[in-house]
Amino acid sequence: MGTEGYAARRPVWHWLMAGIVMLTAGLASQGHASGAQPTGSQKPGAQLPGTQAPESPPQNPTKPPRSDQNTAATAPTHAPKTELPPLAAWQFVKIGNAAFVRSHRHDADHGTKIPGSGHVTKKHHDNSSGGKQHETPLAKRPAGAGKYVCAVITCADAPYDIPPMLGLARRDVLVLRMAGPFVNAEAVALLDRALLNYNTSLILVLSHDQCESLQMRIKGADDALDRRLTPIRAAARKRQRTLAETIGPNQRDLLLASSNTMRDLVKRDRLRIMPGVIHSKTGAVKWLQRRAQELPLSPVK
Repeated sequence: MGTEGYAARRPVWHWLMAGIVMLTAGLASQGHASGAQPTGSQKPGAQLPGTQAPESPPQNPTKPPRSDQNTAATAPTHAPKTELPPLAAWQFVKIGNAAFVRSHRHDADHGTKIPGSGHVTKKHHDNSSGGKQHETPLAKRPAGAGKYVCAVITCADAPYDIPPMLGLARRDVLVLRMAGPFVNAEAVALLDRALLNYNTSLILVLSHDQCESLQMRIKGADDALDRRLTPIRAAARKRQRTLAETIGPNQRDLLLASSNTMRDLVKRDRLRIMPGVIHSKTGAVKWLQRRAQELPLSPVK
């Protein structure tokens, strides 16, 4: 029997099954060619039949930060200083005064005679020829200082301009020039305002040696300055010190006795009152503080 006769004798259901197989194979090949896009009945992200899901990268468990590692909560912050500690202000003033003394000595050393000019010195020659005299460069203002770096009570006839003598600009120092220097109620009130409103942390009480006003002896009850000097002279003789070395610590104690604000700030180490004596020839300040006042915490007398 030929092939055509055998094919004609196949039953109908055999041909129907062959068509279904061919249709299924065609649909499968069309799906692979289009990148296996999901059909409308298949949800996005669902796995196709007969395919293997891709392996997801391994998940690293969250490790707790080490004790020596900064996190967002423990990272250091760099905030500006909000106040100037009194000990830091005093150290700044001492460095500024030392620079002023070196500059003053430099000017004195340049006051040598110029050869062939008679009695004219180099210093006088520079001044007369319009040259500027050597000035002490001011250091950068300390961080955290308020309106004033310090307040100074000094004698009315002190020979130096106080701010540059301390290495500061004039606007950075509250200067009270008084006879003696003796403090009064008005001076205490002005200092209290500077302490409370401008965060001033340092007060200097500076007398000066060779003060002719204090060395004068004017007898009589009408001389107010002599009345205030009488107990100071007695204390100087008792302590075997000069009048200039006695008046500063005495006025420091008077300031603390006259102001509740100053006592409270000194107790909390937010204020220091430092007495000193200005050397009239060099401008160097001899500090009369007690040894304990150089420590980070200054005691209240």
